[in-house]
Amino acid sequence: MTCPVCGTPTVPNARFCFACGAALPASTGPETDAERRLVTVLFGDLSDFTSWAEDLDPERVGVVTDRVLATLTAAVSEFGGHVDKLTGDGLMAVFGAPTAHEDDAERAVRAAARMQTAVRRVVEEESGGGRRLGLRVGLNTGIVLAGTQAHLSYTVVGDTVNTASRLSDAAGVGSVLAGRDTALATMSIASWRSLPPLRLKGKREPVPAYELVGLRAPSASRLGLGEEVPMIGRDAELGLLVGRVMEVADREEPRTVMLTGDAGVGKTRLTQELSRFAGELPGARVLWGRCPPFGEGRDLAAVAEMVRTACGIG
Repeated sequence: MTCPVCGTPTVPNARFCFACGAALPASTGPETDAERRLVTVLFGDLSDFTSWAEDLDPERVGVVTDRVLATLTAAVSEFGGHVDKLTGDGLMAVFGAPTAHEDDAERAVRAAARMQTAVRRVVEEESGGGRRLGLRVGLNTGIVLAGTQAHLSYTVVGDTVNTASRLSDAAGVGSVLAGRDTALATMSIASWRSLPPLRLKGKREPVPAYELVGLRAPSASRLGLGEEVPMIGRDAELGLLVGRVMEVADREEPRTVMLTGDAGVGKTRLTQELSRFAGELPGARVLWGRCPPFGEGRDLAAVAEMVRTACGIG
């Protein structure tokens, strides 16, 4: 909103222009450019930070705080999240807005696990004052109102945000608590311990909560190898792939095939059919691997996963 007299941008909710003093028209409400989005919200908070900091030199407190916050923001960025705000001794991050991915809940869970590992490393090096810092993380998935309000920075609001914050408050030091929707969306890549419903501040009813036990390798269904549908119109492509497999079997020489196509055209279904054929050959074994779109070591992730499967690791 601008002043109708001098054209100067106005301060939200101001009654008079600070530049010329002219009275401003009454606002009909905050200016918004927001939309409903499905996101996973993450809150990370250092426990006992105030007590820990009061026994230390302010400069050292600043150094440690900077290291911790840099560690937390790096984890968010690595997994494609958005840092909504820093809270002094922690942060709030959003996965799914402004940029959405099909696996935002997984990204948030992996970021939370990465944060805990990284913060523990910092704490080992920077513990002091007779106290040890620790990180508490809360995650919650749901609908929020996302966008800019009154020309301020991008943010999200809603009960999903509040619940994630309360879960962070309820989490133990070094642990990750999540709401039901987050846990259900990530069962294939994470192990969760169901907790008794929690009484959270501001919530009328107890809230189901799950504690992260650890991450695990993606299941076959997570790789897109679950329910099969009939394959239609791919006989020519399947014939080419079968020919390459037979060359490998006859000549005992490796072959590499790259299969490309737009999302939804049937690449996974075609490879399922090929793997069924290859698996029936004498002495053949089919292994699957996945390169996730985030994290470290992505280039060799598929190979590493196949090696783990072949060796029975994880």
